[in-house]
Amino acid sequence: MRITEVRIRPTNAGRVRARVSITIDDSFRVGGLRVIRRGNRYSLQFPRRRQSNGSYADLVVPMNAETRKMIEDAVFAEFEKVTGEHVTRRVLKQT
Repeated sequence: MRITEVRIRPTNAGRVRARVSITIDDSFRVGGLRVIRRGNRYSLQFPRRRQSNGSYADLVVPMNAETRKMIEDAVFAEFEKVTGEHVTRRVLKQT
């Protein structure tokens, strides 16, 4: 599997720095990803939906760390090209 296209739509909506869609193997597009800035760190948030009880349910999520890293690498590289902002990633704790 490979990411064949990344579309970045910059925004200044609070912590959301960009809305993103990716294309996988020129055949499957996933939209609704968001680049989030917290302080001087960035993270990639995958699509989710708010439930009636206020919690969130993931709609799309990578199944392992390797896939997450591959998607983040592609998105953050394109984000840096489009916006000129240098990305310092938020480090996730592994349990």
